[in-house]
Amino acid sequence: MKPNDFGVYREYACAIPSYTPDEFRSFSDLCNSPNFIHSKQSSSSIGSGSPITFYAPFRNVSTFRLLNWYNTKSSLKSFAELNRLVNDVLLAPDFDLNDLKKFSAAREVGRLDFHHDTSSSIFSEHDGWIETSVSIPVPIEKGANMPKMSEATAPRFLTEGLYYRKITEVIKSALKESNATQYHLSPFKEFWQRSSNDPVERLYSEIYTSDAVIEEHQAIQNRMPECNLEKVMIPILIWSDSTQLASFGTASLWPVYLFLGNLSKYVRCKPSSFSAHHLAYIPKVSPIYGTP
Repeated sequence: MKPNDFGVYREYACAIPSYTPDEFRSFSDLCNSPNFIHSKQSSSSIGSGSPITFYAPFRNVSTFRLLNWYNTKSSLKSFAELNRLVNDVLLAPDFDLNDLKKFSAAREVGRLDFHHDTSSSIFSEHDGWIETSVSIPVPIEKGANMPKMSEATAPRFLTEGLYYRKITEVIKSALKESNATQYHLSPFKEFWQRSSNDPVERLYSEIYTSDAVIEEHQAIQNRMPECNLEKVMIPILIWSDSTQLASFGTASLWPVYLFLGNLSKYVRCKPSSFSAHHLAYIPKVSPIYGTP
């Protein structure tokens, strides 16, 4: 491909893709920053001025207030969500504005935090969650009188309540999400040349620009040559860390997350991009104390 204004260009391993996700990105897709310039118009100032022109070009004040809400504060709103707000909420036959008097989002969300539905599990089988148990070999403290023991003959501790989803199902689900439009399915090498007289330098910045992914992508193309479907590689990144469930107290879970390496690290590392896919939840094992 031709170099851009900065002298950066790409060399694709196979055919050039029909589109590159980078062309459709904005700063809000790549980072969250409180320093972005936002409109200084507050909700309290809406409605001031001429009652005829202040909501132009919209047909009425209600539409103006709705679009003003959509285009301010957060960049996570979408046209689909805006349509759903209007059609499924505001225009619902049982929706009553009087019910929202003295409304508090924090109070209502708190009701969800303290509500516990004992009739159903948060790990629904319908969502692909599978419950299993894991047998763990228990190490024995070394001592002068303790015989040597192999892992195969070590006593085992049965851990129940491990929930997981199949990796293939998680990947298929991820490819159906809106983030899939930003996936780089064709790996490439990236180069930079300051000027025609300077040497060319290889750039390394993403998983899909690495030699390992490019080589594997080319190997996949050579498999099943009779298949006419597009064959792509999905790099998988696994991460696990304890998650605190409450601001106060010790309630926690130990989830296992799955990320797709086809997504840029700048998008993948944004919490608001929801790029992490829940793969498993490891149960907490109570400590067993032996006699001193």
